[in-house]
Amino acid sequence: MCQFSLRRRLVSISEAEIGDALELLLETFHEEGGFQEIVDCITAWQDLVDSEDSALRPLLDCLDEDDVELLQPSIAVVNALIRHAPDEARAFRIKNELTGSSSSTALFS
Repeated sequence: MCQFSLRRRLVSISEAEIGDALELLLETFHEEGGFQEIVDCITAWQDLVDSEDSALRPLLDCLDEDDVELLQPSIAVVNALIRHAPDEARAFRIKNELTGSSSSTALFS
C-alpha cells in the first residue's frame, strides 16, 4: 500500500473506525519503512485531533479507553512501535511519552 493512501485512510476515520485504523497501523509495520510510516500517520492523526501536547496523543487516548476492542490493538501498536524502533533512543522516547497513560503499567510490566 502506498504511504499516501494509508495516511488518507487514517485521516478519514470516524470514532467507530478507530479499531480498524489501529489494525491497519499494525499491518503496516511489516512493510519496508513501516516504522516511519506509522509515526507519520500518528502525527497526522494528532493534527486531526488538534493536540499539541504529545505526538502520541491519539494512542494515549486509545490506551485510556475502557473498551477492550480498542485497548488491545492500541497496546499492540505501542509494543510494535517500541520493538521496531530504529534505535534505543527512539524506543526510550516512545516509552517516556507513554508514562502518562493509565495503561502504561500494562505496557511495561
